Amino acid sequence: MSAPEFADIAEGGPPRETSIERLLEAAPRLREYVERLEAHLRRGEEHRRALLHIMGDMNDLNKRFGHQR
Repeated sequence: MSAPEFADIAEGGPPRETSIERLLEAAPRLREYVERLEAHLRRGEEHRRALLHIMGDMNDLNKRFGHQR
């Protein structure tokens, strides 16, 4: 969906019948898009947490190696 597709809705004024119909048709697509974005966000958060754990482990190892010198 692009901005021009709903330009008549964004202009203000009363919505026309075709505008309402187009919004109702677009609703399932928008929900799917939001679900995909939320899943992408969750995966990114999981990757971030994993990276923090890896960095913590590396920090611990570096400290141990530093004490062995």
